[in-house]
Amino acid sequence: MQKNKIIKKVIEISQKAGDHAKNNFCEDGYKYESKSQTQDVTKIDKECEEIILSELKKISDEFKIISEEDINSHNQEIIDDEYYWIVDPLDGTTNFRSGIKNFANQIALVQNNNVILGCIYLPFENKVLHAIENQGSYCNDSQLNINHVHTTGNSLMNLESYLDEYDLKNLEKIRKEFKYVYSINSAVSSFAHFALGKTHLVYSCCDQPWDVAAGILIAKEAGATISTPDNQLVDLFNPKIIASSSKELHEKVIELLKK
Repeated sequence: MQKNKIIKKVIEISQKAGDHAKNNFCEDGYKYESKSQTQDVTKIDKECEEIILSELKKISDEFKIISEEDINSHNQEIIDDEYYWIVDPLDGTTNFRSGIKNFANQIALVQNNNVILGCIYLPFENKVLHAIENQGSYCNDSQLNINHVHTTGNSLMNLESYLDEYDLKNLEKIRKEFKYVYSINSAVSSFAHFALGKTHLVYSCCDQPWDVAAGILIAKEAGATISTPDNQLVDLFNPKIIASSSKELHEKVIELLKK
């Protein structure tokens, strides 16, 4: 597999879809439909998805695609060693339809529940973050190296969660240890900002692989320590994640969560 050739094409696809969303952005808001109590969708989500899916099929029509807005794709059977795409065509739809510029897209190529390459595009920041497994992470052409902060007291934590009972209990255990806690309502953007060194810890319990797939690889390749809140390996299809800028900070948070 020519991973370097594929990531270049994925970057082009991501930018094409992201620029479509940017060009249709309206500060006065956008019409939307409610998919669920916590999820919205717009016409632009679906148009961005169509752009991405049609272009990914040109790379290989043998790779299956799991995409947020294509409900029929969610329960596909994936066999061992099979390559497949995980796509979020517009993450942060609530922000987008409300006239807030914090949104992004993500594309990841996965095999055996392991992300082997991924891309995130932040349209209004003109930043493309991308990574290939074991080859480092990049923003545009600059290699990323996470700003290693070792203590909670001077750390900025990003929270991306629907705040169910599990998350609320965990948040209560750790929130007082952090000077700042904030949320931007886009898990994909949160992982991008983390990999860029703007934040020092991400607590993400957004429940779906398209929220985190590319972000996990990009953060890991930039030097992050990543696990579940109970310090296990992350399962893409049950993605409850702690991503920390240093091993020391990660161990501190894990100990707080054990209490």
